Amino acid sequence: MVDYNLCMDYIVIKLYLIDFLKGLAMEFKLERNRNKTHWAVKDIFKPGNSRIRAFTHKNYKIGLHTHEFIEINLVSCGQGRHFIEDKVMTVEPGNAFVIPPMVEHGYIDDGGLDVCHILVHPDYIAENLERLRWIDGYLTFFTLEPYFRQQGEFRHGLKLEESALSEALTLFQKIEHEGREQQSSSGWAQECNMSLLIITLCRAHVASFGKNTFSPGEHPHIKAVLAAINLISKKKAVGVTLNDLARVAGLERSHFCRVFRKVTGMTAMEFVRHEMIKEAKRLLLESSLNIGEIAMELGYCDSAHFSKSFQAAVGCSPSALRHSRF
Repeated sequence: MVDYNLCMDYIVIKLYLIDFLKGLAMEFKLERNRNKTHWAVKDIFKPGNSRIRAFTHKNYKIGLHTHEFIEINLVSCGQGRHFIEDKVMTVEPGNAFVIPPMVEHGYIDDGGLDVCHILVHPDYIAENLERLRWIDGYLTFFTLEPYFRQQGEFRHGLKLEESALSEALTLFQKIEHEGREQQSSSGWAQECNMSLLIITLCRAHVASFGKNTFSPGEHPHIKAVLAAINLISKKKAVGVTLNDLARVAGLERSHFCRVFRKVTGMTAMEFVRHEMIKEAKRLLLESSLNIGEIAMELGYCDSAHFSKSFQAAVGCSPSALRHSRF
C-alpha cells in the first residue's frame, strides 16, 4: 500500500529542488551576463520584437563593456561611479547619460545605486533622425556631448531637476510597461513614449546648458562639424581624408581643422582614428573576419601596422580583444 504522506513529502521535495535548480540557473545566467564584455544588436533585439528595451538594475554594478546600440541611463536613486572610457564620474539621482555604440563603460555601486536603462535599436534612430535632429538639444546631447567629455567647458552628461526626473521616470515606466505587455500596439506605444522621453531630456539639456546647446540652424560651426561626423560615421572612418571632411563641412581645410578642434577638443584625424578603432573593436567582437582581413577592411596596408595601431590605442592586441568575448 502506498504511503500518502510519503508521496506528498516526495512531491514537495521535488518541487523544492526544481525551484532551487531554476534559481541556480538564473544566478548562473546573471553572473554570466555580469562578466560579459560586449553585446551585439542581435543579443538584445530579436527579429519582429520591439526596437526599444527598458529595464531597471538595482544595486547596479557591472564591469567595463561595450554594445552596438545607443543606451540611455537614468539614475533613479543611490550613489555610485560611472566609468566611461578613461573618465570616472560620481553619479546620483537625476544623472542622465547617453552611451554611444562601442564606447566602453561600467558602474560601481557605492550605496543603493539604481539605474534605469533604455536600449535603442539603431534602426529607430536611423528612421527618425531627420525628425530628431531638429529638436533643440538633440544634436549636442545625443551626438556631440559624448565626445565633449574630455573638454573642461562642457559638463558630463546631464543632471535632471526633480520635476524633469519625475517626468523622465514616468515615461521610462510607460516604456517598460509596454515592453511587458507585448500587445500588437506595444511597440508603437513604446516608440511614442520614447520620443517624448528624448524631448524631455533634450529640453532639460537646453535649460541646463544654455549657450552650449545648439539646434542645427543656430550655430554654423556645430552644423559643419556634424556634417563631418556624419560622413565619418557613414564611411565607418575608412578612407576619410581631411579634404573630404572640409568639403562636406563647407569650409576651407585649415579653417575646418581649427573649427573641428574647437568644437570637439580633438583634431579631425584623431577623431577619425578614434572611430576607426571603434569599428575595429566591433569587427573583432562580432565578425568572423580574421585580423588580416579586418586590417584590409579598415584600409591598413598590413595586419602588423593595424595590430601596432590597435595596441597603442586600446592597450591590448586585436587577438587578445577577440579572445575576451569567450
